[in-house]
Amino acid sequence: MEYCRENGIDVKTQSPKSPDLNPLRWSGANLKRKVEKRRPDSKARLIAAIQESWDEISFEEVQNSILKVKNERASSHWSARRMELIS
Repeated sequence: MEYCRENGIDVKTQSPKSPDLNPLRWSGANLKRKVEKRRPDSKARLIAAIQESWDEISFEEVQNSILKVKNERASSHWSARRMELIS
């Protein structure tokens, strides 16, 4: 890590396994909101609500999920860089 810093190599401080870097996390939250709006009251209605909600997710919503991940990465990188400059 020290070698990278000394040689100007950009190192991400957030784990690549972080849930913040997973577009499916954001898409899953979107799906959950859509299902909850339908208020299914039985297992059969829950399954139907999940399928219908999944079909409603647009390409733009998936793109937005990916952009949120990119913004998270940029934000965490610059926060770490600011802390590095301060110390």
